Amino acid sequence: MKITLRRAHDLARNGKLRGVHILPSLYESEGIQGSRFVRSVGHPLQHVAVLTAPAGDKSLTERSRAMVSTTEQYGGLAMLEDAYHQRGPGNAGPKAHSQFKTDTGAAEKVADALSSRGGIRALDLLKSCPHLTIKLTAYVGNSFDIHKRTAQIIDQTDPTSVKNFVWLQTTSTDLVVVFLHPRASLLHIQSCYPANPDAMSARWHWELQVTEHLGNGNRTNHPATYG
Repeated sequence: MKITLRRAHDLARNGKLRGVHILPSLYESEGIQGSRFVRSVGHPLQHVAVLTAPAGDKSLTERSRAMVSTTEQYGGLAMLEDAYHQRGPGNAGPKAHSQFKTDTGAAEKVADALSSRGGIRALDLLKSCPHLTIKLTAYVGNSFDIHKRTAQIIDQTDPTSVKNFVWLQTTSTDLVVVFLHPRASLLHIQSCYPANPDAMSARWHWELQVTEHLGNGNRTNHPATYG
């Protein structure tokens, strides 16, 4: 099941947070977007190319297992809505959908980001204040391979034409973005994705953008902090 904020913070602070602790949160955190191809998928898993975990992870729920069984007919490939192929993270920048290669790989990189000083600070803030959403951008050490899926629309008049195809490009980065907020006492990962290497200045190791929700739809965006 999903990890608590307190346990995630304690493990990260002691350098013991691992992907195995984060993986259930990737599966159980439902984002505002999903895919009709994979029922109940939260947005975090839209940035994972291949779903593999439930076969060997007994801590995941039946809903998670059903989610992966839906993808088995595609060889484990997480199918995307057409719109996802033509958008970049945050709907800005290069119009490609950046993805971790596997769910276990994604969990490891998110754990690395949360174990950075910025990640530890983010977890401490979330543990103390239930009304925050935090965008954490962090370098995670060595570069790792990722996929970028882009729709190549040749026939503009017929989106279903066989002339159209999806281009799967392998590239690399060492930068990860994670959107976090509390769900009661649990860690909730709203989204996470491998970022373009130029998404943050190389002079910093991490960046936090904190939004405070004040109720009635009101919010305050605090100045970004870096370290």
